[in-house]
Amino acid sequence: MATQTLISLEDYLALPVKEGVSYEYDEGRVIEMPAHSLENAKIQARTIMVLGTRLEELQADFFVAGPTGFWLTPEVERIPDACVIRYDKAESMEVFHGSRRGAPDLAIEIVSRHDTAEEMERKIDQYLAAGVAAVVVVYPEARHARVCRSSGETRRLGAGEALEIPELLPGLRIPIDELFPPKK
Repeated sequence: MATQTLISLEDYLALPVKEGVSYEYDEGRVIEMPAHSLENAKIQARTIMVLGTRLEELQADFFVAGPTGFWLTPEVERIPDACVIRYDKAESMEVFHGSRRGAPDLAIEIVSRHDTAEEMERKIDQYLAAGVAAVVVVYPEARHARVCRSSGETRRLGAGEALEIPELLPGLRIPIDELFPPKK
């Protein structure tokens, strides 16, 4: 079995910044976040655009952000591919090492070929434990999404179904098909 070297938070904070490379920190583990594939980047852009448009239409007091760092705990920094956060909440969050302390209201992760099921489940658990209302996990190849709620409910959404988070954003309804580029 392979061993993994853990580093302290201080050592993590001292890592040199590399152009085009992001890191997450998970209780001593440094996770290098490779750039998205073109396909995943398209889904990320569509997700941010569609969510942003719907939030404006609803005149919601929320905004959508692309990859933004959040210190979910003092030992866990995560960078969701997209997130939704209340304006006043974002403004009141302390910034630490370039990321916000706390959690977004909604986290969106787009599964890449680098992600393992174990790692994705760990992220979901960490987001929910930190107070995220829901985590949306988008599966590009299967063209579906899974919504994991703080209530413990999990639901798979496929073609013809819509993303709704009424406990956070009443009136928001986004057909899952809108998150994916048209098939060619």
